[in-house]
Amino acid sequence: MVRVLLNMLNCFDEYRKEVNMSIKRKTLGICPKCGAELELEIWDSVDGVFHPEEKEKIMKNELFKKKCEKCGSEISLEYPCRFEDRDMHIMIYLIPKHTEEHLNELNEDLSLIEQPNMMEPTKYRVVDTSDELIEKIVIFGNHKQDRPIELCKKKALKEACKDNGKLSPKAILYNHDKSGEYFLFVGCEDEDGNTLTVPFDSEVYKGLDFELVNRNAYKEGKYEVIDSQWAKSLMK
Repeated sequence: MVRVLLNMLNCFDEYRKEVNMSIKRKTLGICPKCGAELELEIWDSVDGVFHPEEKEKIMKNELFKKKCEKCGSEISLEYPCRFEDRDMHIMIYLIPKHTEEHLNELNEDLSLIEQPNMMEPTKYRVVDTSDELIEKIVIFGNHKQDRPIELCKKKALKEACKDNGKLSPKAILYNHDKSGEYFLFVGCEDEDGNTLTVPFDSEVYKGLDFELVNRNAYKEGKYEVIDSQWAKSLMK
């Protein structure tokens, strides 16, 4: 699979202007493998409540992909996209290679909007990749919190290294399906050549969740990046 980071002029500024709707547009691109011209459908914003079919495409890892009709290559596209789901109380921005400036701009915009007084506050997040976007939706959709999940990953990696030797996963992603809850160690394989999975320890999660509550760590109301670096800084 070929991964492409779309570099579209003022893309980030444009999608910041729109709120509370799904926005898509057409643009042209070039296949990085054969050079053929591609017609791309770009989603600047996806509302998961009003467009559940597009949310489903995100979850199936289909929305950010394009197949080249000429050479057949499957191209993974990475571009800015906002995902919102009011029922889940989440607003997540996918901003590849985001910077502190992006985060500051989003929070500046957010400060100008009157926030509704709700029992459950909206969780605002910024992520780097479509895989991280999917993970956030899975976490909150399974009534979990991402902060203790990130801390659980650190402990899961430590335990997995005891059984498998030194591991250096490209990413550790939480997942939940019919088989239960587990972590995917992207870039690491099990004995059968499949992506290594590590069971999710619900008791460890509960303990970390309780500790974070006591530390008053669940403050929402602004965009945050809750990832491995956040967990690392918290554990210092």
